[in-house]
Amino acid sequence: TIIVLIEENIRIQIDNTIPKAAPAYYFIDIQSSQKNKFAEIAENHPSISRINKVPMLRGRIIKLAGVPVERIKPSPEVAWVLRGDRGITWSDDPPEEGSAVAKGAWWPVGYEGPPLVSFDKAKAEAFGLDIGDTLTVNLLGIPLTARIANLRDIKWNSLSINFLMIFSPNAVKEIPLSYVATAHFLPDSSEFEELALAKKITQALPNVSAIRVKDVLADIKNMIGDIGVAVRVIGMIAVCISVLVLSSAIAANHNRRIYEAVILKVLGASRLQVVRIFAFEFVFLGLITAALSALVATGVSWGLVVHVMRADWTFLPGTLMITLLLSLAFTITGGLLATWLALNEKSTKYLRNE
Repeated sequence: TIIVLIEENIRIQIDNTIPKAAPAYYFIDIQSSQKNKFAEIAENHPSISRINKVPMLRGRIIKLAGVPVERIKPSPEVAWVLRGDRGITWSDDPPEEGSAVAKGAWWPVGYEGPPLVSFDKAKAEAFGLDIGDTLTVNLLGIPLTARIANLRDIKWNSLSINFLMIFSPNAVKEIPLSYVATAHFLPDSSEFEELALAKKITQALPNVSAIRVKDVLADIKNMIGDIGVAVRVIGMIAVCISVLVLSSAIAANHNRRIYEAVILKVLGASRLQVVRIFAFEFVFLGLITAALSALVATGVSWGLVVHVMRADWTFLPGTLMITLLLSLAFTITGGLLATWLALNEKSTKYLRNE
């Protein structure tokens, strides 16, 4: 049940939540001399709803709060921040979508003071950073130290252009840069029209790479499906093992059940009445087991999806109910089978006084 709930939640994220907010294309490696040409081609395309482009550099974090990264032992889930280069941008204004300032304040337009930076709130908390702490980034061999002015809550699953670090513009003057852009299309635009824009841009600007988001999401969905198949196979093995355990439990109680059935028959109960009595017992036990399973599966799947996968969790009563009904049906069927076998036993050898 836990496996099914987690897999279905991941599918919901891919099929519903992400595509509604995601751009159709990412365009990367747009040079400064090409940004106007790119904007002209994109904005004149008939199916475009909006274009968003931002400057970008890549740099490696070398110090946090004055401590070299070599001396920092981060938790595994945020260790990637300190490995390799990270995308960096700068702006007079906070991002319009995909993130919001959660702590601190954004710098004023035209700020000319010491370098400032906006940082991811979740990552800052993981590294023990706060407003006023510094971080140092290696940009093209030049160390740049900036003070954290604000922390942002970033929704990475929006697939909008977002950066771990956004600097104040005065911090990166006269540094060679490129641009990254996203393209959003009108809701009724066709796949042909989307592909036509990518073709126009890559023909006019051969160095620019076009990344179709739908293709990336399709690959992720296929990967999730493959993982789901593997997990289901493991689940089936676990179910088979559970069947063997249940069979052993039924076998262990077989003699007691036969004795109870014999007593009931001697007291005048019909075969159908005996079956009903034992059926009620198994239904009651099955309902208790199903309720506990539902509670545990819901709690564990919520914890894994929200706190481990950092995604939104959706309660799926239909999926949960189907899985639990199948489990309940299996429990009742196994119990009634054991009861039927007990009723077929001869009563004399159990009533004989030895």
